Amino acid sequence: MQMIDHIHIFILAAGQSHRMGDINKLLLDMEGEPLIARSIRPFLSLFTHIHVVTGFEAAKVKTALGDTLEGTFGSRGINFIHNPDYEKGQDRSISKAMDAAMMRAVEDPKIDAVILALGDMPFLRCDDLKALMDHYLRGKRDKICVPFYGQNRGHPVIIPRIILENMEGALPRLFMKTHPQSWCKYNAPNANFITDVDQLPIEYPHDLPPPTDEKV
Repeated sequence: MQMIDHIHIFILAAGQSHRMGDINKLLLDMEGEPLIARSIRPFLSLFTHIHVVTGFEAAKVKTALGDTLEGTFGSRGINFIHNPDYEKGQDRSISKAMDAAMMRAVEDPKIDAVILALGDMPFLRCDDLKALMDHYLRGKRDKICVPFYGQNRGHPVIIPRIILENMEGALPRLFMKTHPQSWCKYNAPNANFITDVDQLPIEYPHDLPPPTDEKV
C-alpha cells in the first residue's frame, strides 16, 4: 500500500501514568515489545510523517521506540516533540502537538490534515485506521472526524487543514464545543477506538487481553 504523506500524525506520549503507580504504562511489555511501540506501529505502517510528544521519562520512551521499531521500518524516523510541562496535564501536550501541527501546515501547503492520537491505545489496527481514513476521505474533508463506539467518544481524531487554520490555539474538544458544526462522527464497528490502558483493570500489566479480531 502507498504510504500517506499528506496527513501528519501527532501521538501523545508524555503522561505520568498516575493510575499505574510507579509503572510507566507506555513501557509495559506487550507480546515482546513496549506498549508505546505497539500503539504506534499501525500508524507507521500507513503514514510517512509521525510526531510523538514526550514528557515523563522521555529518554526511555525514545529508546523504547528506537530499539523496537528501527529494524522493522528501516531508516524512517519519528520526530519527537518534548513537552517540559507534562506534569501540568494532558492539555499541555495537546497544545504542544497542535502548535507543532500548525507550524508544519505553514511550512508544507500539501498537508491536508493532521491526526491527534494517544500513545496508550494498543488495540487499534491498520484496518481500523484505514476505515477511519476512508470515512474522512469520502466526505468533504472540512470537519473534524471523531470516532464513536456507541455513545463513547474515542481516538484518534482527524483535524482537516481548514479547521486547524481557524482554531487559533484552541484545544480540539473546546473548539468542537463552541463550534458544533465543525465536527462529525465516525461510527466505529468495534471498541478498539475507545479502549486505552486506563480503561483496563488495574492488574492489567500481568493480564493484557489480545486485540479484537473484528473486521472492518
